[in-house]
Formats: sequence, C-alpha cells, structure tokens
Amino acid sequence: MLSKASSALPTLVTDEHLESKLYDAEGRYRGEMKGRRLGLQHAR
Repeated sequence: MLSKASSALPTLVTDEHLESKLYDAEGRYRGEMKGRRLGLQHAR
C-alpha cells in the first residue's frame, strides 16, 4: 500500500540554465545535449 507522501507529484525543475555537457560515471566528457527547449508549463 502506498503512503500519502509517496503518491505526491514530483516538483518540476524551474532553473533557467541547465548544464548541457554530459559526463559518464568515470568523469569523462561524452558530449553535449543539443536541441530546443521543451517549453513545459509549470503545473499548479
């Protein structure tokens, strides 16, 4: 049975700048994310 706290909706990230450089588990640079923003609206 799920508790009331575990059924809550997750908080959406609202940062204006998000890091686009990608690193693997060993800390090696693997590239950069490309593409346009998704334009998600903040749900209330």
